[in-house]
Amino acid sequence: MIPSGWGMAFRETFEKRVERDGKKPFVFFRDQVIDYVTLQGKVHRAANLLRELGVRKGDPVCLFLPNCLEFLYLWFGLAEIGGVMVPLDVNLRGDGLKYIINHCDARWIIVNERLLDTYSIVENGLSRIDHRVWHGEADPPGENFLSLSRLMEAAEEKAPPPLAIREEDPLGILYTSGATGPPKGVMISHFNYLNSGEIWAKDVIHYRPDDIFFTTLPLFHANAQMFTAMGSLFSGRPFVLRERFSASRFFDEIRQYGASSVQVMRRLCSALVGLADSVTEAERKAVVQRYLHHLSLVVEHSVLDAEDQVMALQEDRQGLGQSRRRVG
Repeated sequence: MIPSGWGMAFRETFEKRVERDGKKPFVFFRDQVIDYVTLQGKVHRAANLLRELGVRKGDPVCLFLPNCLEFLYLWFGLAEIGGVMVPLDVNLRGDGLKYIINHCDARWIIVNERLLDTYSIVENGLSRIDHRVWHGEADPPGENFLSLSRLMEAAEEKAPPPLAIREEDPLGILYTSGATGPPKGVMISHFNYLNSGEIWAKDVIHYRPDDIFFTTLPLFHANAQMFTAMGSLFSGRPFVLRERFSASRFFDEIRQYGASSVQVMRRLCSALVGLADSVTEAERKAVVQRYLHHLSLVVEHSVLDAEDQVMALQEDRQGLGQSRRRVG
């Protein structure tokens, strides 16, 4: 865990974690294991390439990316130079997407190759974007985009110049779903992020020294950012990042990584109910049903208001929410 007295701006906290746990893993993604030393090098490269593109303290940068390691590198790189991440819901389309990009006043956007068509539809209506960075295996589609992989390769791996960043400085702008009007941008400070991770790891799940966290939730959402990623940074316990939720692979993936603390979404319940109905093997069917029972118990013991309990077991518009249990 982070000892008392550690700073609550990201860069200082991150550097101390690297110094302490350099060769320990921070994240498992696909077949890659990223330790803190490797992570720091990637983050420094991201920070330096963002500076080369003109990003300065307080500047918002949009990330239109699925779950991937580059999301973490860019987010943490922005934190090192005082930039502000604006994560975009990959399910956004049309006017909703255009509204958020314009509203946050960003001049920079990183776009994943699978989201190019979605982005292209709104591009002409974007009032401020003048730097476009391409994330993908294929070459960028024309001169309008710079290649993130090439920028990362060319960037220096040394730490960017020191910068006075306070704990109350913004690190992210997360937009609401817009259920009651236009989406609202919520400013998340360095302190908000790090303090949320500490509370979640220490006081909510009471993390253990052998824990491995596991999430299939999208990194554009506060849950994966503030609880899983920041909780891992606070506790020094690694996490497994999956690209998306799969009911059929869910338990196999947990076993594969030996995960002990799982972040899930409300719609997991309905997906697992469907899985339980389709599983013919008695032992696996019992496992799914037992997991559903535990999820209900988590809600019963953690949500005090009766109306909130009912809502917590239902799907929400984004299919997101928080439940958690120990596995094993």
